[in-house]
Amino acid sequence: MKKWMIFPALFALLFIACDKIPELPSETHTGANTFAYLVNGELSLPLRAYRPSEAYNDYPRAHYDAQTKILKIVGYGHNGQEMHFTVTNPRGLASMPIDTARFYLSNVDSYYYGGNAIGEITFTYLGIANNIVSGRFRFTGYKYDKTTDLPVGGSEPLTITKGVFDIKMN
Repeated sequence: MKKWMIFPALFALLFIACDKIPELPSETHTGANTFAYLVNGELSLPLRAYRPSEAYNDYPRAHYDAQTKILKIVGYGHNGQEMHFTVTNPRGLASMPIDTARFYLSNVDSYYYGGNAIGEITFTYLGIANNIVSGRFRFTGYKYDKTTDLPVGGSEPLTITKGVFDIKMN
């Protein structure tokens, strides 16, 4: 290949690659079942965002218990990531602490746990009547052993930032 042909080929490759880079979904308030976040700065999206033609049972879930006034949200990321968090007495258009947060990696004997005041959720829409909850979240988790539920010493914390969700509650 001639040297002058390398630059157009590289430019075309860069253009094609940039066109397919996934990004955080836009914030919506329609119950679009979106759930995405950055894990230590790296984007995590559900598998269907990477392979939309395949059927995956990775849609996020949210459930509000009117008796306990606890909202539980479960979301899934690629590579078997799973995130669970709860919020007591959720209020619309408000930032509040996450009560509990757990982040699981696939096939690993540990998980990351963040308790109260380690994370924050901001509800951008909270429609209990029409079963839609939307917002942003962030938290820092520390490694725990799945078998003993005890902290694993000497491990670096895991940071979830720029989390967004728009979920139709069940």
